[in-house]
Amino acid sequence: MRALLALMTAAKALSTVHEWFATTEQKSQEVGFRLEMADLWATGEAAASLGFFAARLSDKLDEAEHPSSSDAKLAALFSPAAKLFSSSSIPKCLQQMAKWDEYSVQDANDMRTRLVDAQIEDMYMGPAALQRRLVSAAMTDIHFLAEFRSGLGRSMRLQHACREPVCAVLPRECGSGNGPWSNCGSKSMHAASGFFAMHVRA
Repeated sequence: MRALLALMTAAKALSTVHEWFATTEQKSQEVGFRLEMADLWATGEAAASLGFFAARLSDKLDEAEHPSSSDAKLAALFSPAAKLFSSSSIPKCLQQMAKWDEYSVQDANDMRTRLVDAQIEDMYMGPAALQRRLVSAAMTDIHFLAEFRSGLGRSMRLQHACREPVCAVLPRECGSGNGPWSNCGSKSMHAASGFFAMHVRA
């Protein structure tokens, strides 16, 4: 359920970006506005990728007759993490976008509605403090810590491999290994690595 809530919140960010690009009206030339829109887009994409990864883990557990303990531990980690990432990041981005006077009256009303809905979704299945507690508890597992270090290392190598073609770097870095990081997309890997790194440093 937490993964689905994360996807619902992510959809609000992506639908806002889609409507702005789909409109035939004159696009804003304000650099600040475009940067805020790019930030909302990137946050929505990362939240959706992390949410889908958590949802696939949950589906795998539901379909298995004898689910493995490692999958259960990963689901216990990524489901609240996906919800926390979406509910803590996207409302802030929507608030920043709402400050710009770049929308028609109808679009401004839609933006406020999305923002209110995202803030309400933050309270479903427990507030952010509860999600952080669940994530922190799951992060103490020794198997997760080993996989996290491995995934973070691949993410850092990907970051520093700027001189190589992206089409050559992504399959090698995102598809290597057998752990939970091996099959997730680059967006979810970077979102998860950065998200968990903040908690580890804290």
